[in-house]
Amino acid sequence: MIDTAVSSCGAVQTHDCRDREERCFITKDIYGDMYSSEVKILSSFKDNVLIKNRICKEVVSIYYSDFGKKVAAYIKIYFPFMIPLVRKFLNGVIYLILVFWTSKSGRTKCIDK
Repeated sequence: MIDTAVSSCGAVQTHDCRDREERCFITKDIYGDMYSSEVKILSSFKDNVLIKNRICKEVVSIYYSDFGKKVAAYIKIYFPFMIPLVRKFLNGVIYLILVFWTSKSGRTKCIDK
């Protein structure tokens, strides 16, 4: 299981959304579980890669603003059929993160395939 392997080796820092539960749109609307391995991988990538880039940091800031919350609520109410599509897209992003980011940073030995 990815979540156990990643967290047990300590190579990928996990992010806990308990303190920001209302702002973790992906966990609530897409994956339904704030402790899922997918959410931990995305949060770790955000914390270790995205926020180190000025432009990406701004995008993350906008995502966590009221704007992001409103967009997520709008999609959930008016376009709920898109949630599985977004999940598939994010699963593809997670796959790319695991293949490229973890192998580039030497973390592949920590991931149970």
